[in-house]
Amino acid sequence: MTRRDRRLLDQGVAGESGKHNTGSGKPRTLFEIVPTSRYAAGVHLDPDVISCVLVDLLGTAVAQRSQRTPGGGDTDGIVAEMAASVGALVAEAGS
Repeated sequence: MTRRDRRLLDQGVAGESGKHNTGSGKPRTLFEIVPTSRYAAGVHLDPDVISCVLVDLLGTAVAQRSQRTPGGGDTDGIVAEMAASVGALVAEAGS
């Protein structure tokens, strides 16, 4: 097992999924991604709606929400709303 393999296992990003025997010698260890070990957030800002999504490592949507975009052109307020929405998604998903 390489240092990279060990690091991915230790961090919970990958897990052993079995062994593969290719004939003589030591069987190869098979790994698979643990989809819920990490998440990515996406935000789509539209003049009318802010849409946010949280996806796992396989790209499966875990949580999502939409809300009306605040009016008035307050860019700091809009960014704060987007950050709050992403924070709420992470809290809802228990991540």
